[in-house]
Amino acid sequence: MLDATWQACLDAFVRSLSDRSGSQHTIAAYRSVLLHFFAGSRHPEDVTKQEILDFLRLPFSGRGNEVAPATRNLRITAISSFYRFASTYTIPGLTGRYVPLFRYASPTLGIVRSKVPRKYHAFSQSELQRFFAAIPDDRRGLRDRALFATLFWTARRVSEIVNLLYGDIFEGIVVDPDGTTRQAWLYRWHGKGMAKDEYDVAELALPAKKAIDAYLERSGRLATLEVDDPVFVAFPPRTGGGWPLDPYKPLGRDSAWRRFKVYLREAGLSRALSPHSLRHTAARMRYTVSPNVREVQQILRHQSIATTDIYLHTLIGTADPVAKLLEARYGDLLL
Repeated sequence: MLDATWQACLDAFVRSLSDRSGSQHTIAAYRSVLLHFFAGSRHPEDVTKQEILDFLRLPFSGRGNEVAPATRNLRITAISSFYRFASTYTIPGLTGRYVPLFRYASPTLGIVRSKVPRKYHAFSQSELQRFFAAIPDDRRGLRDRALFATLFWTARRVSEIVNLLYGDIFEGIVVDPDGTTRQAWLYRWHGKGMAKDEYDVAELALPAKKAIDAYLERSGRLATLEVDDPVFVAFPPRTGGGWPLDPYKPLGRDSAWRRFKVYLREAGLSRALSPHSLRHTAARMRYTVSPNVREVQQILRHQSIATTDIYLHTLIGTADPVAKLLEARYGDLLL
């Protein structure tokens, strides 16, 4: 258990995460890692590199399962970020002047992050049709159809869409690649790596806008929505009961995942697919109709075109046109 000074530092670190990214998922994950790591009598200044290495492979569940590489990387990132913050967090020194709380080399120094295997899963066209065919046309189904259709048409992450407010969808002007301008529906979202009050804006495809309107009208909310109301909200359980729902709280990310898994199961599709697969599918289908890597990079908002290139080569594969030339000339040679 941390003493009062280090606990204050940890609390300040968590607040800084909120100010930086605003991602509740990231904040909760980092906080959980640090609380587990500093549980007991371990003092931050006495931590050794070996203790961190042992912690990286320690299962939290107690079931003895091997810790995944992505989880190990999350843990080392949380711990190293905390020590970096502690080296700038100041406290009164013996002379009355403020000094950094942590003044030593970080115990994470030299620890190499694990290589995480890339696992991109995309729907085929027929799988995508089966998935949406499994969604019913009742109020909840129309909400889910609108949510997942918007994820596909925008190629956004789940957290970027479930938090949309009604005022985040508006009409505006867009400029096409040939320089012409036109009126279109736009949407505003808070993306990965953005500052807390920073937003991005892009065109909202008409099928997504129509799906959202159909859901809002069927739910009875369309006529009374204010600009700061969430677009996607929870519905009470069909069996009744449960806690009263907050009409001003957006649908949770975990709830969206659970609904996705329901339709995946009813459509008889692979459990390896996830809501993020809609982003992968969107990237692949966009490239097949317009094979321009930079266009895909722009819609995905990848900082590096190399990331987009890896995405596409993993999802589509690399063509081998020379093999066709060899086949024409030497096709009978090995028969």
